[in-house]
Amino acid sequence: MSLRYYSNFTMKKVIFSFILMVFFYSLCFSQINVTAPGSGELVKSADDYAALVLYDPWDMDQRTDMGWFIFNVVDNPHSNLDNISFQNGIFTADSTSTDPNIFILDTGIPGSARLGKIGTNYSIDGDKYKILAFRMKLDGVSNGQILWSTNTIYNGMNTSNGFWTYDGWWIYMVDITELGTAVGDPWEGNIDSLRLDPTANAGDHIEIDWIRLVNLDPSLHKNIEWQGNTGNVEIYLDDDNNSTNGFSAKIVENISGNSYSLYAGALPPGIYYIAICETGNISSIAYSSGYYHVNDIPGFSFISPCEEGSDDDFATVQLNDAWDMDSLTDIDFYIHIDSLGIQTTDAEDEQGNTRTNIRVLKGKNIDGNRDPFLRPLWKSRRGYTYHIDSDYYRVLTPRLGQTGDRDIQDGSIARVIWGVVGEDLENVGRDIILRHKQGSLVIDNIIIDMKTLMLEDGAGSPSHTGWNGLIDNFRIDPHEFLQSRYFYIEKIKLAPFERCHDSYTISWEYHDNSPGVVALSLHYDHDNSDFNGIEIISDLDPELGQYTWDTSLMAEGEYYLYAMISDGMNSNKRYSRWPIVIDHSYNPDLPRIELSRNTIYFGITDNGNTITRPQQVLVNIEDGQTISWTVSSNRDFILVDPAQGNGNGEFSVSIKSQDYWVGSYDGTITVQSSEALNSPQYLRVFFEVYSSGTTSPPFGSFDTPVNNSDV
Repeated sequence: MSLRYYSNFTMKKVIFSFILMVFFYSLCFSQINVTAPGSGELVKSADDYAALVLYDPWDMDQRTDMGWFIFNVVDNPHSNLDNISFQNGIFTADSTSTDPNIFILDTGIPGSARLGKIGTNYSIDGDKYKILAFRMKLDGVSNGQILWSTNTIYNGMNTSNGFWTYDGWWIYMVDITELGTAVGDPWEGNIDSLRLDPTANAGDHIEIDWIRLVNLDPSLHKNIEWQGNTGNVEIYLDDDNNSTNGFSAKIVENISGNSYSLYAGALPPGIYYIAICETGNISSIAYSSGYYHVNDIPGFSFISPCEEGSDDDFATVQLNDAWDMDSLTDIDFYIHIDSLGIQTTDAEDEQGNTRTNIRVLKGKNIDGNRDPFLRPLWKSRRGYTYHIDSDYYRVLTPRLGQTGDRDIQDGSIARVIWGVVGEDLENVGRDIILRHKQGSLVIDNIIIDMKTLMLEDGAGSPSHTGWNGLIDNFRIDPHEFLQSRYFYIEKIKLAPFERCHDSYTISWEYHDNSPGVVALSLHYDHDNSDFNGIEIISDLDPELGQYTWDTSLMAEGEYYLYAMISDGMNSNKRYSRWPIVIDHSYNPDLPRIELSRNTIYFGITDNGNTITRPQQVLVNIEDGQTISWTVSSNRDFILVDPAQGNGNGEFSVSIKSQDYWVGSYDGTITVQSSEALNSPQYLRVFFEVYSSGTTSPPFGSFDTPVNNSDV
């Protein structure tokens, strides 16, 4: 029967019945009642690899929360990502193919130095950390996979089976072991790289808020419970109980029943309300009256001992001229380099922070030569007299910069090369992989223990003495590109471990957003493993930020420090990167000697009658302290006067008037003081002897400018 044969009365009944049906249907939706959590419940955080091993949660607050392989455009494997950014704690990128890949933990590269936050240095315990949890937003439905390696990606990768990924914000919790392996070996043992392929769609906009790799702890699962639904439901997490400002993320959809087990401990610290609605009808949303409050894992980092070692760096203390690249005199010698100069520029650090008006040494390799190098210390210059004590100076921190896409195979590597006194052959360190990217100048802060830097195998390093003995040749290769490319060097620091005598001030930074009281204890041992040393102090308030340790009764030697921090529910522990050295003869208050010149030049005729006049050298004692010093020459024809002094003073240098053979001569003047930190200091003397019949210059006075003068 067609509708037109209904009476008006019948039509009214039909309409009324329809309205009534919609009313009761809506009423049925609105009766969903989330019964658990019914109150605020504090939940311990699961153990998180990034927080406990890397000491840096993958919270997307900085660029280094992902591996640098995400910027791979030239190098393999290509990331197939574009428009990468880290803004407001969110990583975003666009997939440029059906195989976008995000390296969460970079692999080590065979033959390179083991530096930085790579899986070779910080392997994942695959038998402990099995759950990959992350909050991600995509444009469309697709599928994801997880890939990993156990002997770098260059010896094969293992690939999981796929899992569904969805449009919008979702929180995913993937048990990698249960997901199973499509290619390669299972997830177990030591894992040295981790990669997420979030979608198989090209042109997908990817946003990731956080990633956690956690252990599986059944006690941290919480049952979400609800009543009143007539069909399947979808569940959301939210940081409040107000749907009008949106949800944090969906965790599951179209499930039946009245309960769901949530691995709450896998979530990052914060408050999570539960919101549930009938599948496909968000208007039926109902919130829990309670919430889960996931506890924080305390974070801790040492400020002192410093990762860059002591302030007593070689160039500052011994050469009285830090390798801070404020002058070309910071470099003794360079080759295969063009357009070398000092400039001020803006840059970024590897974390992505902007740095303005920094002074850098800028230059470029000569086109067609992939071996540009600089010698801050050369045995024919300052290295002739100043030698690096390799047992004392060992922590190297070069800050090097590049622009353009990284290309490891073609030249995105730096290198350290050095020579030991008495050897003609040099030691060649392994490749130092540089981090740089298109669109910005990234200054990479590299920290190396020269004692443990591996050398190139076989003939790749002519000498295999290593960082031992006295070093008179020290060289940095800023990159190895064949085509001409600029490099930037902000500084080169070579430092010892920090030292102390009667006391040492330990300082730190920490964070913990937990509601509980946080307690800190400090300890020491003779290695940096197992956390089984001796307690220094317990129950410290970490808000103090520092503690002065009385070391007056400690035996001399090297001591690693470690901290143990707990909020009563979660805890963390961390070693200092380097030990401190307790040396009861150490006096940090000793002043430095600084000479106004490090070289002097003279001219003289062979009969000794025409000679450059005596030249003055100023002796400056740091802070104007009055200490005694002596001056001596290693050549009897180089005269100094006076031979000693106290505090700030001066002495003159002259050449003895006598007959000489025509030619070049040199010698060394030594200024010493047992009361100075950087004794001895050296002054090189060069003079040229000309035939007495010469009518061309030089004659008269050769005045040498003070160190670092512009002439």
